[in-house]
Amino acid sequence: MALVNTLSNILHEPVIDAAGIPGVYDFTLDPMQFATSGGAPGRPPDAFADLVLAAVREQLGFSLEHRKAPM
Repeated sequence: MALVNTLSNILHEPVIDAAGIPGVYDFTLDPMQFATSGGAPGRPPDAFADLVLAAVREQLGFSLEHRKAPM
């Protein structure tokens, strides 16, 4: 749940955990290793949120997708 809350704060959007993976995990994300990549459409290149999304995708193997969901 801490990852979901952190991502929500960084992205300024609600994030819902749909992974269904129970338990507590210890991991480290290094978003700065992606600092030379291009930005997502509608955001400036190397925006910190884009770096975090790249780290979550590449280092943890999770993807985030926009969709409507009940809150």
